[in-house]
Amino acid sequence: MAPVPQRAIAPASAPAESGESNTVSAVATPAPTDRKLSRWAGTSFTFRNMASLGTFDRAYEQTYNPTHTLALVSAPRFSLTDKLQLRMWQYTTLEPFTQSDSNTYKGETTLSDTSVTLAYKAYRNEALGLGVNVGAMVGLPTSKGSIYKHTRMTPGLDLGLSWSKGIFSVATVTRGSYIWTESTTALLNNFPISGCNIGDPSCAGLDQGSSRTAEFRFFNILVLAAQPLPRLGFSATMGVINDVLHPSDPTSITNKGTGLVIPVGVASTNSNMRATMYWGLAADFKINDAWSLSAGTEVFNPQLKLNSTYESPFINRYTNVFLDVVLSPEKLFAAPSAPSKMTPGGRASNKG
Repeated sequence: MAPVPQRAIAPASAPAESGESNTVSAVATPAPTDRKLSRWAGTSFTFRNMASLGTFDRAYEQTYNPTHTLALVSAPRFSLTDKLQLRMWQYTTLEPFTQSDSNTYKGETTLSDTSVTLAYKAYRNEALGLGVNVGAMVGLPTSKGSIYKHTRMTPGLDLGLSWSKGIFSVATVTRGSYIWTESTTALLNNFPISGCNIGDPSCAGLDQGSSRTAEFRFFNILVLAAQPLPRLGFSATMGVINDVLHPSDPTSITNKGTGLVIPVGVASTNSNMRATMYWGLAADFKINDAWSLSAGTEVFNPQLKLNSTYESPFINRYTNVFLDVVLSPEKLFAAPSAPSKMTPGGRASNKG
């Protein structure tokens, strides 16, 4: 059966560049069932080289976010039992080579929020290729955006469904989470990040114009994959991130240091719902059991541009291309496998 790739999805808050906890730590892949496998099976570390599409166009508007970054996606897994698995996910931006037009992070290593998930393989039918996973997760506030908002944690629940047949596979994940934060707006009376003050240009990417923060977040992802050759696979990903904002109360906040009153009220016609779309295309090449390459493109669509006009859905300031080098560390130390035979789906298998 064709495997569903574990896409190294960048933080879904990339349009706001805050690195908040709205990522899916793992696509709906079941925990290992073969006890002879390492308990760390499924662990991966992805070294990502990524640039916005505009970086390659010399005539591109230079205020339109031409960026080039290196990142490390850490996704360790540990199987507690045949059905229960502990998972972690962390996206670390190692080196932004260029300055984004909405932050001053050039040359600065930054973290996303860190998600920890306890995943349970609720159902698996090998004959039909069906799988159901459930999980409980918590997002830890390790990003600048979450620290800025005094986020305490982001608990949530996951439901994952998967199906494989021949060279094709489909997986979906639905996550609902509560964002436990001390403030209902992005501007606070005090700032836990050193040097950040109201109106400080270096914090412009974080204060978000006194916008209300999200109280609940619902993340839905669909992955379609095909593996026509034993070492070559393709995948298409679509995601929808829906935020439910805090109500517009209070209507203003006061900076305790300066006495400055900042209005945060919204029009009665303003919805409490916000949505962001994600699309991705990738080709994966397996070098050997431990190493693989992945190349593709991804785009976030936050619906509105910075000037409140509608954003282009596919080619916009958040369209990126990437080249990933993926390491499965437990495969480096695995004993040599028995001669493989090919399944109808084209994958090598050691099962009799």
